[in-house]
Amino acid sequence: MPTTPRWDHRYPVVGDTPHYNRDLGNLAADLDNVGKDDSGPLANRPASSPGSPGKRGRYYWATDEATLYRDNGTGWNAVGLRRCAVRAYATANHDIVANSWQGINFGAALYDDDPPFHMWEGTDPPDIGFPQLNRLTCKFAGYYKIWARANWEADPGGPHRLCRIFHNGANSMAEGGKTAASAAGGANWYSRIWCSTTMFLAVNDYIELQVYQDQDPASGGVNVFSYITPPNFNLTSLEMIRVAA
Repeated sequence: MPTTPRWDHRYPVVGDTPHYNRDLGNLAADLDNVGKDDSGPLANRPASSPGSPGKRGRYYWATDEATLYRDNGTGWNAVGLRRCAVRAYATANHDIVANSWQGINFGAALYDDDPPFHMWEGTDPPDIGFPQLNRLTCKFAGYYKIWARANWEADPGGPHRLCRIFHNGANSMAEGGKTAASAAGGANWYSRIWCSTTMFLAVNDYIELQVYQDQDPASGGVNVFSYITPPNFNLTSLEMIRVAA
């Protein structure tokens, strides 16, 4: 029995043996199938129908990544942009030793409220079964805007206070810094360091906030403060938001 080109609806043609109950049953089943809720893991999404017009216009909900896709006749397009945003921030001071990059452990996060897709694997509990307090992990591939901030205590020793966005434990993607004793206020001024970048992250890529200072080691470490002004916006933090798929 022939079928329609788009939705594979079965229909009788001249020469077929008339069978009204069968033909109506086929039509009812085919129509019912069009409106079904297609959902499941992304790997189980059916292939987009080739040719013209194909099955253009159907939708599939990928349960493992919480994303809706539309069949365009030759492929699938994600519908809209899933919200992916997080600000992880330090809740304790860090004593930073001289002449070595050191990662910051975060104590809490904002906006990261979509389990099981937390980007900060904190303690609430972590999605992966164990905490990774020093990183943000990409759960949905795309282009991300990333910001890092470090609040150094007022201390004139050593010429530099730095911070950087570190990617996959290997590459510095952005750095910021200034002299320890700022011209505006000398040793009495905090050094508030920013850096940012825009980059593509694949699933399971991760970023860290790392800091560096070069005060004389004999003078001891220099603190990176958890925050200066509550509530959590003017603080040592790492944040990212997905801006494009």
